[in-house]
This record gives sequence, C-alpha cells and structure tokens, in this order.
Amino acid sequence: MNKCAGVSKACELLGISTAQVAAIGDSDNDMAMISECGFGVAVGNAFEGTRKAASHVTKGKSGAGVVEALEWLRVI
Repeated sequence: MNKCAGVSKACELLGISTAQVAAIGDSDNDMAMISECGFGVAVGNAFEGTRKAASHVTKGKSGAGVVEALEWLRVI
C-alpha cells in the first residue's frame, strides 16, 4: 500500500484518470504518487528520488514549496 494506491482509488470513485491529478510531495513514499499523476511536483527540500520523479521541483521548501507548487499549477 502506498499513497498512489489511495489516489488511484479516489480517482476511480470520482470517475477521473490519475493523468488529471496533481500530486505534491517531499518524501520517498511520495515518489510513486508523483510519477503516476499527471502533474508531479516535489518541494525544494524533497529527497533526491522524489525530485527526479517530479515534473517540476519548487525552489521553496516545505510549506513555501507547496504554495509555490499551487501557484505553478495555477490553483491559487
């Protein structure tokens, strides 16, 4: 079980594809989720593998990186 399994189940229930989902993370346990979703973002202080799996890596770390990711995704 990993976070990607949860995202996949949520997508199934919503009738959408993981390609329509953005994932933001920093840990090794976020890598599968980030690589399987349509838009994967790693925050600046993420583990190396997580950064490599991401479509975009923020300059900001932790919460500032999440805000930057949401701005990059044009959510806020």
